[in-house]
Amino acid sequence: MSAHPSEWTLRRLHAGELPGPEIQRVRAHVSSCAECDEIMKGLEANQVRFEEEVPFERFAAGVGARRAWEAGVEGEEVH
Repeated sequence: MSAHPSEWTLRRLHAGELPGPEIQRVRAHVSSCAECDEIMKGLEANQVRFEEEVPFERFAAGVGARRAWEAGVEGEEVH
């Protein structure tokens, strides 16, 4: 990979959302690129801060409430 991956691609790598072959290419690039490595470190630091500020129980409750809301919206009839 000669060009830098996009920040979106790096975010997807961090979240474990890249397909198999792409994971290896992006990880190889990050391991040899100080700029992309710094972005990945920033993503990790953001995740740690988020987890410290938002307890899992609160996060899970928010996800549950969102799912219940979406289920209610999907079930509504449009007039």
